[in-house]
Amino acid sequence: MMQQQRHYFYSLNTMRFFFALIVILIHVELYRGYIFEHTLLEKSKLLRDIGPVLVSFFFVISGFLISYFLLSEKIKNGSISYKKFYKSRILRIWPLYYLTILIYWKVLPNLTLLNPLHEAFFFVQQHPTKHGMLLSENQYFTISMLFLPQFTYAIAGTIDSIATYATFTWSIGVEEFFYLFWPFVLNKSKDEKKGITSVFIFYFVVYALCILALGISKYLLHSGMLTKLSTFAVFSVYLNRISCMCVGGLGAYFVIHNMDMLKKYCTVPRAWMATVLIIVLLVTGIFTQDVLSILYMFVILCIIVYAKPIPLLDNKILSYFGQVTYGIYMYHSMVIPLSYVLLKKYNAFNMYSFYLCSYAGTIIIAVLSYEFFEKPFLKLKDKNLLAFIKTKN
Repeated sequence: MMQQQRHYFYSLNTMRFFFALIVILIHVELYRGYIFEHTLLEKSKLLRDIGPVLVSFFFVISGFLISYFLLSEKIKNGSISYKKFYKSRILRIWPLYYLTILIYWKVLPNLTLLNPLHEAFFFVQQHPTKHGMLLSENQYFTISMLFLPQFTYAIAGTIDSIATYATFTWSIGVEEFFYLFWPFVLNKSKDEKKGITSVFIFYFVVYALCILALGISKYLLHSGMLTKLSTFAVFSVYLNRISCMCVGGLGAYFVIHNMDMLKKYCTVPRAWMATVLIIVLLVTGIFTQDVLSILYMFVILCIIVYAKPIPLLDNKILSYFGQVTYGIYMYHSMVIPLSYVLLKKYNAFNMYSFYLCSYAGTIIIAVLSYEFFEKPFLKLKDKNLLAFIKTKN
């Protein structure tokens, strides 16, 4: 069992790395658009639409892995240790998050090197209103420091019509929000499958109510402010894709409690069929995030049931890069603009050098960060951080 577990966790790490590379591709093209260059996004509807789809994949994997470890702990110990869980998540996520938030909000904006990009894009109202902005730059920063970047994104996009710093961190905020209640759901539920399903249904009920409120505000009350607030509510619920992580949670439940059923239905031919269907849906644009999340989870379950080494996915080097995906995600949006301005400054800019510097710079910085900044925090997971207080007493 441990060998099989290691196999499919290697596979998931590698899959995360490949998807992170596509995220960099999309954001490189977005930055080229900001600086008024022709981009691949203009030519490819698939690239324009695939960003949110990739994030849903990360949410499914997160939901699966977190639920798998929590359910395994519950089976082994009879309950889930909240202290252990939150200590682990804080040490893994908070140090890098706060480091990069400070860099994006307080360091990069003050670099004269980036002035052209700053003036062209950041904190410029795309559709100015006579009322001005609802929140100031410092208030946006405060919300991000409270680990709620998804709400800075929602307010900025639906009410203030601006682009804030580190917009991409909204997905980190979503995961943190998920962690607030998920251990309690799994620990308190006698039937974890029912508990997960209940959260899934509750999410869609809230989403439907927000959409209903938007319709009433816009078409019956004709209230501009209520329409904006309702749009904010819809967008906020949409961003907090609890449904995708619930799908991952259900996958983990079946792996632990119903592997025999998975072996019956999760076959290699069906995995290929699901993969082809995912590609067709992406190319045609006929999809919803939740349909895709179910297909993602099905393919992952097929990989788990297959239980044999898959040369590309089980490559140890690629799996290692999958472990540093968090750093790749957090650093890439600072490496891309820095690569652009430095290449321009030294007359070395072209599409190929831009891509090379963006990819290589991001991966190198992510690896260095993981080894020398993140790992020291990870080593504290099994240590009692308050031991020194007890010693003094």
